[in-house]
Amino acid sequence: VSTQSTEKMAPLPPNKSASVAGGIALVLGVLLIAFHGPLASSKPMTLVAGALASLVSLFSLLAIGNSQRETKWPGVILSVVTGGFVASRIHPVSITICTACSIGWAIYVQSASAAMKQK
Repeated sequence: VSTQSTEKMAPLPPNKSASVAGGIALVLGVLLIAFHGPLASSKPMTLVAGALASLVSLFSLLAIGNSQRETKWPGVILSVVTGGFVASRIHPVSITICTACSIGWAIYVQSASAAMKQK
């Protein structure tokens, strides 16, 4: 007997996916701030913290983008600043890594959005 379903899951509506992305950003940000001690304890961990803080930026960008028809530059800047704030609570190196990765995430999201619009 097969337990796999052949039905596909329906995608979340934009308002619900915005809530999910915002919730993930919030939980990840709180966890990073809560564990700032171990994350700031060594140079490699500050790099990891910066990369994880950039995920806060990514999920906040997704939340902003899914709650609006089109995301403008202020939304992108707000998401990068949000990730940078979380990274600033850990270590200055984390801010640099977070900003660089957040710009990469923003470029990736923009290119994915452009590809989806072409379909």
